[in-house]
Amino acid sequence: AWGAGSVWVRNQVDLSKSVEISFILDFNDTTGVDGGAFVLQSDSTAVGDTFDGLGYRNVKKSIAITFDVKRNSSDNDPAFDHISIQKNGDIKHGTSNELATPVSIAPYYRYTYYPPPDAPVYAFHHLITVKWDPASQIIAAYIDHNLVISAKDDIVQTIFGGNPIVYSGFTASNTQDISYPPGKELTFGYFYYFFGDVYPRFYSDPLLDTCFGKPI
Repeated sequence: AWGAGSVWVRNQVDLSKSVEISFILDFNDTTGVDGGAFVLQSDSTAVGDTFDGLGYRNVKKSIAITFDVKRNSSDNDPAFDHISIQKNGDIKHGTSNELATPVSIAPYYRYTYYPPPDAPVYAFHHLITVKWDPASQIIAAYIDHNLVISAKDDIVQTIFGGNPIVYSGFTASNTQDISYPPGKELTFGYFYYFFGDVYPRFYSDPLLDTCFGKPI
């Protein structure tokens, strides 16, 4: 089984101004998870390929911070799980659409051992911050406030044809094993993005000194 998805924020981003977007990225590096991407692009309905495509492959007129956790020789993937900066829906490394070469994210995993036939779990749960500076034309990604990867490119001109107004959002995909050994847990994995927690606040007038006629 396999699948891909994308979600785009309705309020568009103006790349003629400085941009800073933060979110929590949470996933387990299981056999079913390909990876995902934070994307800036010009089409509010875009969704890329599944089957190792990160939900980003073939999203044209775009730039992405990709998180690739499955090695694919056809994409010239390195031997390690990695973050990179790609454009125009091309996730293959070593092409003109690669703006920054892969950097390992292995040091950020939390390792949990499970005995066979199950496999160990490598969990990733970190704050990701993406910054764009139009003056320096540098796009950069941080993990827990530490700079991990960056690239310099006039993306408004080279990618978006001079239009600085774009959509921001997230993609992901999974490609499940065809077969499982007896006793192995069937898992499709997950790839979550969070903007934070919502805490409800309650107010009363007068102040909370009574409740339905009874003292609190």
